[in-house]
Amino acid sequence: MLTSEIISFYFSASIGINALCAAVLLSSGLKEQRGLFKALFFTCLISIASQYATWQYHSAIDLASALYWLRMQTSLVILGLPTFCMAFVIWSRQKIPNWATWLLWLVGIGFCIFNMLAEHTLRFSGDVELIRYTLFNGEQASRLIGSRSLGIQFYLIYGIAVLLVLVGLSAKLLRVKRYTLGALLISILLLQLITALMSAKIDNGELNMIYLGGLPFTVLNFVACISISASLNRKSKSLRQEIDARGNLEMVLSGIAKGALSKHGTEFFAQMMKELQKLSGCKVAYISLFNEHDAYITTTVVMHENRMLDNYTYRLSDVPQELVSTDKCLLLHDDFAAKYPQIEYFKMAKAKSYLNAPMTDKNGKPMGNIVMLFDQKVSDELTLLQTMDIFRSRAAAEIQRNMLESQLHKMAYFDYQTQLPNITKLHEKIAAAFDASTQSDNQSILIVFDLNHFNEINQDYGFEAAEACIRELGNRLSSYANKDIFIARSGGDEFSVLIEEVAMLADGIARLHWDAIRAKVEQEFCVEGRVIKLSASAGAVIFPEQINKAHEVKRCAEIALAKAKHSRGDTLEVFDVTLLEENNRKRAIESLLHQAIEQDKELFPVYQPKVDAQGRLIGAEVLCRWISAEVGFVPPDEFIAMAENSGSINKLGFWMVRKVCEHLHDWQKRGLTIPSRVAINVSAVQLVQKDFVEDFIAILDHYEISPAQVEIELTESGLLTNIDGCIEKLNALRETGLTIALDDFGTGYSSLSYLKDLPLDVLKIDRSFVNVIEEKKASELARSIITIAHHMSLDVVAEGVEEPSQVNTLAHMGCAIFQGYHFAKPMKADEFYQWAIDNAKPC
Repeated sequence: MLTSEIISFYFSASIGINALCAAVLLSSGLKEQRGLFKALFFTCLISIASQYATWQYHSAIDLASALYWLRMQTSLVILGLPTFCMAFVIWSRQKIPNWATWLLWLVGIGFCIFNMLAEHTLRFSGDVELIRYTLFNGEQASRLIGSRSLGIQFYLIYGIAVLLVLVGLSAKLLRVKRYTLGALLISILLLQLITALMSAKIDNGELNMIYLGGLPFTVLNFVACISISASLNRKSKSLRQEIDARGNLEMVLSGIAKGALSKHGTEFFAQMMKELQKLSGCKVAYISLFNEHDAYITTTVVMHENRMLDNYTYRLSDVPQELVSTDKCLLLHDDFAAKYPQIEYFKMAKAKSYLNAPMTDKNGKPMGNIVMLFDQKVSDELTLLQTMDIFRSRAAAEIQRNMLESQLHKMAYFDYQTQLPNITKLHEKIAAAFDASTQSDNQSILIVFDLNHFNEINQDYGFEAAEACIRELGNRLSSYANKDIFIARSGGDEFSVLIEEVAMLADGIARLHWDAIRAKVEQEFCVEGRVIKLSASAGAVIFPEQINKAHEVKRCAEIALAKAKHSRGDTLEVFDVTLLEENNRKRAIESLLHQAIEQDKELFPVYQPKVDAQGRLIGAEVLCRWISAEVGFVPPDEFIAMAENSGSINKLGFWMVRKVCEHLHDWQKRGLTIPSRVAINVSAVQLVQKDFVEDFIAILDHYEISPAQVEIELTESGLLTNIDGCIEKLNALRETGLTIALDDFGTGYSSLSYLKDLPLDVLKIDRSFVNVIEEKKASELARSIITIAHHMSLDVVAEGVEEPSQVNTLAHMGCAIFQGYHFAKPMKADEFYQWAIDNAKPC
């Protein structure tokens, strides 16, 4: 192998520079997996290998070794081009399509394979020989000559095209004013283009030079490493600055944490201002909140040299406009004490620097600001602004939290419509008043009232008008409230008035306050030009005199209110312990009735015969009786009304139907047939249930009872509550063969008006007429009822018959069926069976 001084120096230097660049890249960038560093690193490796192969080629002493090293050098140059392009694109931050990248590599690999397989490499097609030639300095070098192949011509065209494209991309950098990088890359590309043309001339024997194709790669790698070193130096300096700033920020965060440990509100902001003064060295720091309704600003905390000063309020318009910022921190330097002598805090701080940090909500709406005043110009502005960004964000979050807490408190304790306290707040006040009254031996009064027939206001005037009345009434009641009179909206149209610390004459004071409140309720309401009048009923309880449990106070007032509404309304009913006893009994009866129905032990049916004038059995009416193990005998009027109100009437009614059918089935097997029918009382509440007809008939079918044996009996007053729905169900029942009886006829308000529409078979004259049948008016009424029934082909039953004279009178009027104690009292099933056997009407 031939060596020469210049050749050795050039290639050794080139290889050394590339190796140094590779080492720098490996230590600084490759570990971080950066794309540019990786591309440059591989460019360095290819350059090292390519330069070494070129060095060996020019030093070859025989044809075989020259071909070998030329083949290696050419392959490395071919593969170096895509790598160079990748580094170039990444460094210049250009974007090329993925397909272009793949195309570069595929073409390069194709040329590389051709180079490796060709007999005389990609460069020559034949007639290859090794020659020695003299360089410009007189040194000897080796090279091959021969016929140029088409492959090298195509590769040169391809390589030059790629380089020209890269030049165009570099020109874009100049257009975006990246002049240094653009000029550098263009220079390297032009150098690469020149070396490619020189290589072609060397192969043609036109130029006695060594291959310099690796020189542009070396320049690129060397410049890149210098740039990387400079960048690392800048980063190192920036990192040191960041470490210093981080230390300051850690102090800030520590201060924030201390502030966060405080309680809420003023105490939190006071702690925050103290930390802010300590960290920044400012003389005065204050935080203020905006009042959007009247354009005023109110300070929350004012801190002067770690001492808290009194808060104050000022107009936003009084603040000089150059000191106002609503979105970002504003830091100004001036002699503010001299420029704005009217601002007391500027003089107090001898302000030379002014910082205003606005606080906004999540929508960017101003909520307030933090102001800091310094007696000298601020030096480290960046750290101060970073500090203030943290503080103002934390302060804004605390303000929003306080606002949300206030809103939640208002939602929890106040009625949104009237702005009066709600039921939750009322219970708290009652408990507090109960404790206070117990300790002071004074009394407190709770008045609960609601508006009479308020649902009619909704129906007659509309929902909006009704709501307007409620709002206006809330305003009137608010004006009546004071420190001793607490008024709350405790329901839809229900309000409660709590009067505390009443020393004497509590009953009279309750009525005095009620008169005043009622006057406010009955004062006319004018809504959209219409005059609306309201009235109210009220119940009051005096505690702890009348009740010794705080949680029972409102219930007792509501019990009194129910009594007032039940009597005549528009009045005040003061609670009495007997009312509580009655209410407790109702609740107990309701619970016990439910158990009695489920257990089927205490309830039982009784049968009262229906007879002719001679006392012979025609039919019967079945009645329900209840003897409770806990409270004893419960009157039917009491527990049936309770069942209707509590929703148990459906279960109770069908329990009776099943019991009657059991008895009828048993009596039939024993040979007793009731001549006519057994009447079962059905509540109108039960009758209008969706599947009543189907369920009723299903029970009859189960016990094999013909509908002709059963009569359904309803009261006139019950029918009046839902006459249209009842008529539909009664028609369906009659179609099955059941008969329909109307009980208590004549006691309603519009009997004759709907009698023609009802599908009836029997009219029962109420006992109230029978008891006074000897009186002229009652007698005429009874006669009229009987006459009407006969004209409508209805049977007539007189109930409550207790005297022979009543039987004679009614029989003379045309009544043929009687029921009452004169003939037989209601009897249990076994007693009735025996009685029926003894008094059966002969066939």
